[in-house]
Amino acid sequence: MKNKYFQFLRGILIIFVVFTHIIFENASEKINCINIILRTIINCEVPLFIFISAFFTDKDKVRKNPKAYIQKRFKRIVIPLLIFNALYGLFNFIGNGNLKKIFFQLIIFNTSGQLYYIVILFILSLLTPILIKLLENKVSKIILYSITPIYLLIIFILKVFYQISIPYYLYIVFGWLIYYLIGLEKDKYNANENSIMVIVAVLIATIGNLLVYKININNYNYAISQINILNMIYVIALIPVLLRYNNTYQSNKITSFVEKIGDYSFGIFFIHMFVIRIMNCFIIKENINLVVYYIFGTIITVIFSYLVIWIFKRITKNKFDNYLGF
Repeated sequence: MKNKYFQFLRGILIIFVVFTHIIFENASEKINCINIILRTIINCEVPLFIFISAFFTDKDKVRKNPKAYIQKRFKRIVIPLLIFNALYGLFNFIGNGNLKKIFFQLIIFNTSGQLYYIVILFILSLLTPILIKLLENKVSKIILYSITPIYLLIIFILKVFYQISIPYYLYIVFGWLIYYLIGLEKDKYNANENSIMVIVAVLIATIGNLLVYKININNYNYAISQINILNMIYVIALIPVLLRYNNTYQSNKITSFVEKIGDYSFGIFFIHMFVIRIMNCFIIKENINLVVYYIFGTIITVIFSYLVIWIFKRITKNKFDNYLGF
């Protein structure tokens, strides 16, 4: 039986994901600063999706039969990734016809920007049996928990002080590992209501990211990135608070609708960029009210993505759900 609170949380997070991809860099520094503030606040979505994935991992089953676990995750993750990577590749070919570029994108699973998360998720799944074993040792556990902060600090120094970018750094598992570890060790984290810590952390992250951008406007992509040392502090402060609400959550008419979105969150993650790209073909961003575009663009994308999955599932009678992540 699905946990209603976590389905609600998945629904909120996938809305954040869509909103993240609706926001775009602007010629106005003022608007970009607003974008940075908004992105910093919602830049918990992918880390929390990774945390949730580990949270529901049955460690005893993994220990007992790691091969069966990896095979199950392969079917759940890799098959939809291969299909949607190819579909986005075809979509890109129709759009610009640059076959050489598209072929390279296909090889690295980068035909659409959000697919990096699926790659990371599968790598973490492959590592799960090893991670579970390493977490049982104090020394190896300390090393594991140190990897993400060190990696993110290196990214920060290279980008902010030397203007050096690591190509495809989102695909490197080091930047996401700590959230997966926390999920695997959920029993060792006490749920609490220390919302003040979350507020302080998000304020520090927001101010820090704005300063990074003000120092050099070329740092915009880093300032809105989730691979960000300041963002890590915010997410780690947020997780115990979210766990606390797991014990008090009660569904109502509004939250149950969000839960339904959460039920389709994996599928929405795969297909929402199709909707955004098609929608952008009919919109001149320079002439549109950004508040209207950000809000209604997100709503339209989420609802349309949901309806596509809902209709497809009923037409096919759920026969292809496992292949498409629906």
